[in-house]
Amino acid sequence: MLCDEVALLNEGKIVDRGAPEELCRKYNHKKTINIHLTTGEDIELGHGAESASQIMSLMSEGKVETIHSSEPDLETVFIELTGRKLEDDEEAGYA
Repeated sequence: MLCDEVALLNEGKIVDRGAPEELCRKYNHKKTINIHLTTGEDIELGHGAESASQIMSLMSEGKVETIHSSEPDLETVFIELTGRKLEDDEEAGYA
């Protein structure tokens, strides 16, 4: 939220950089939509026309409480690119 662009570093080398939202979309391998219904049920749908019609139906029936997409956060992207958690750097004295 504070940066227009970030660089992800691993052992002093830039492994990727860009706008945070773009990086999260770039590494979104799951590509799902998570819906929490007013009944308490959770549904996970893939991207596509069939899912769009199902979402529209659920919304028109007033059953949708929240909808979230599956993009990872920057920490998850960092872990994927480097194979280690941010805490590993803090413990090693790099933070």
